[in-house]
Amino acid sequence: MTRRNEYFIREDILKCYSELSPERISNTNLNKTQIRAKISKTNKELKYLFKEYGRVVSQEEALGWLRKKVCTG
Repeated sequence: MTRRNEYFIREDILKCYSELSPERISNTNLNKTQIRAKISKTNKELKYLFKEYGRVVSQEEALGWLRKKVCTG
């Protein structure tokens, strides 16, 4: 099994946190059951990504990556 680059794992973690944001969830045409399923699926994906990354990453830390990326690049 090949190990993915840390950069790509971080990007996927950021994407998951973005999917879980209240603004993003409220702007969908999904019913409550579909929203719960989406949240559950995204949380499972985050759990897998944390395992792949080697530790749990807080949303604040992930947003820090984004701020650095925006400011430097």
